[in-house]
Amino acid sequence: MGEGRQSAAQSYAHSPGDRRVKPDAFRIGSWLVQPAIRRIEAAGQVHKLEPRVMEVLVFLAQHQGNVASREDLERAVWRGALVSYDALTGTIIRLRKALGDRPRQPRYIETIPKKGLPGWRG
Repeated sequence: MGEGRQSAAQSYAHSPGDRRVKPDAFRIGSWLVQPAIRRIEAAGQVHKLEPRVMEVLVFLAQHQGNVASREDLERAVWRGALVSYDALTGTIIRLRKALGDRPRQPRYIETIPKKGLPGWRG
């Protein structure tokens, strides 16, 4: 974890049926993430995220420090539904845009070269 970054790792409670209970709020760097209302905010900026974009953000925060494969994200976020390559790619693009993250100079989401796997820098 880089200097000035705050941990985004959270403990998640599990209810019957293995449905994840999301935290009320947590921080990623200067961003306050509020999953229940699908909102992130920092320095006067507020972004309302689409449901899948927020689910990807929560998943990556939960797995900070680990490489998450496309299959991991598809299984956790799309829950077994058929997912096109573009659906996940587009979701990552929208998440990066909301966070002000750049693929070539990532602060939060890093793509692992030659594997195309999003890795969480958090």
